[in-house]
Amino acid sequence: MIYNLFIFSKDNKCLYYYEWNRPLKADSLDYEKENLSGLLIAICDFVSKISPIKPSFFKSYSTSSYKLHYYESLSGFRMAILTDPTTGDLTDSLEYIYGELFTNYVMKNPLYEIGQEIKSQKFIYELDLYISKLPFFK
Repeated sequence: MIYNLFIFSKDNKCLYYYEWNRPLKADSLDYEKENLSGLLIAICDFVSKISPIKPSFFKSYSTSSYKLHYYESLSGFRMAILTDPTTGDLTDSLEYIYGELFTNYVMKNPLYEIGQEIKSQKFIYELDLYISKLPFFK
């Protein structure tokens, strides 16, 4: 089951957030965005320093109640999807979201200014359509 998605800029600003099947709502979404951004920075830094093989990339972690799937583009945009802990690897899905949807409907949009909140209705529609068709959506 897919709970929610965060997209962060290079400078750690949350550009987009959406919930699908989240069982509990956040007390403060702004606080959650800041904490998640900081957590991702810390985990990526930790993974790069502790790994015996370079380069090393962080992809996901699991707890008893959720799994966080992570993708970072070469241009520094970062995406995190939270799911139930039994969901398999979402690397291909995150790469598709970035490479096809984000690139085509956000980055190539002449009205979009880098660093601004994502409001493209085409991106939002296509993302929702894609996510809702995944076999583990619900």
